[in-house]
Amino acid sequence: MKDFANLVKRTKQLKMEVALDIAFQCAPDHPWVKEHPEFFKKRPDGSIHVCGESAQEISGSIPWISSPPNWRGLWDALRDVFTFWMDAGGAHLPCRQSAYQGVPIWQWVIPELKAKDPNVLLLAEAFTRPRVMERLAKVGFSQSYHLLHLARQPKKSSPSTCLNSPTTRYANTFGLNFWPNTPGQSCPGICRLAVCRPFAAAVVLATTLSANYGIYGPAFELGDNHAGQTGNAKNT
Repeated sequence: MKDFANLVKRTKQLKMEVALDIAFQCAPDHPWVKEHPEFFKKRPDGSIHVCGESAQEISGSIPWISSPPNWRGLWDALRDVFTFWMDAGGAHLPCRQSAYQGVPIWQWVIPELKAKDPNVLLLAEAFTRPRVMERLAKVGFSQSYHLLHLARQPKKSSPSTCLNSPTTRYANTFGLNFWPNTPGQSCPGICRLAVCRPFAAAVVLATTLSANYGIYGPAFELGDNHAGQTGNAKNT
């Protein structure tokens, strides 16, 4: 925590702010697994489900049930995770896999966090159906992920396709945040065709088509088009 405090202090000196990636999944040896087994998903044989590798799961982690019988106990504890890191200096809180944890918890916790600090920003990290993304935006997320699909064919990754839902259906609530790449897709397919030019084009589109954007990893900034160097090699 001392190191983190030094990081926050130095970040403020540089007129920047810290964003912390919140992912609510436990390691198999987390104390809650024994103390509160009712919080977690179980297999048909009664054992607690441990994730494998997939687009929605972190390998070796344990997903929790969004609304267990003791939902208030779980939700209070998860809120305290947020407030702990807010007090430590985390000004922005991207919420990993927010679409898979249900809307009710966000509908409850976001006003709690806003009451504590009206300036805290919450980013819905959710690549899913437009209607689900719309609901997350409406319950109070400050911004919402939207992937600039450069890994697809050019016709399907056109700016009009990427912007259709956010700009026409729910522009008043959807805080668009474009990402040309992600940890799972650090070097999209089109960027492997040539050095620099596709990377630059992706960033130009992301920065001019939305008010906010993000890129993952220095390889993208440097125009490194070697698949598998960063992120998930299977996806790249």
